[in-house]
Amino acid sequence: MEITIFQKFKNYKRDCIKYFIYDTFDSFFKAFILIYLIILLIGLLNFIDELNFYPDIINMLIPSLGIGLLGMLIYSTFFLIRAVIKINKERKSLFEGEMHLSFSSEEINFLYDGNTYSFNLNEIKELKVIYGTAFFISIKNDILLRINHKEITNGSFLKLIEFIQAKWKR
Repeated sequence: MEITIFQKFKNYKRDCIKYFIYDTFDSFFKAFILIYLIILLIGLLNFIDELNFYPDIINMLIPSLGIGLLGMLIYSTFFLIRAVIKINKERKSLFEGEMHLSFSSEEINFLYDGNTYSFNLNEIKELKVIYGTAFFISIKNDILLRINHKEITNGSFLKLIEFIQAKWKR
């Protein structure tokens, strides 16, 4: 299967920021926020005397979980700022223009600016599709390849996803 994309840096930067936000706010973070909201609701019900559910423990948990949530948000913000700085530094090494991608059962080849590069499907740890962008994540947890459905000039994004799912079942 072959597709052609026209890659632009601004799309690359936007897609990578979407990926880092999606990756940062994982299920643990969402579960922590949900638990904090439940504790807050119980604390509010204790405060208005609708519920008497361990008020001493709940009153102790509200500020401590709030500080933990604030710490997680600050850490995530610094992580995101570091990621944006890293992306901006990569700008000089990224290719902007037309890129031809060829997918086989064993490897992915991409040709741009007269150079051919390839990597095996074994180097890919996972495939994430976030809002119409496919991210091929390497074993080192880096983005190995990014394909935005809006940048495809020749080929189909849905056929690409179906092809990858059929060939690479992990």
